[in-house]
Amino acid sequence: MNLQEITSLIVLKAFPDLLQERIHTEYALLEDSFFEYGILGKDYFIEVKKSLETVDDQIVIGGIAHELCHIARDKKKGFFDSFLYKHNKYYRYMDERQTDLDVVLRGYGKNLMAFLKFRETQTLSYENEGITLIELEKLRYTRW
Repeated sequence: MNLQEITSLIVLKAFPDLLQERIHTEYALLEDSFFEYGILGKDYFIEVKKSLETVDDQIVIGGIAHELCHIARDKKKGFFDSFLYKHNKYYRYMDERQTDLDVVLRGYGKNLMAFLKFRETQTLSYENEGITLIELEKLRYTRW
């Protein structure tokens, strides 16, 4: 499945708040992350590390769902939140944890788990970002 189809299906299923947004998803040569998102004019974009072209779709779906949660949350935030995210380690840590919880609440916890397991096998460092696999495993028994 191509990235734009994956993104559109996730939005249709779990992100009614993003149905009116234009979100472009494509592979990119990312160096220090697997997924990134941003805004260009009035459109959002999600970039997926090119090396993920060959991995299981469930891994990619987990990462895209995470980025979509960032977009949905950022639509509700202001400049001060963006500033804190960029300049305050604790704020960024808490924001990433909340974003991961949002992924679970929107029905993509299994996909997030697939991504986190994949991420553990890779060399990119995601030090203290988001919920841990152990925490996600515990959530599985209460939410999924």
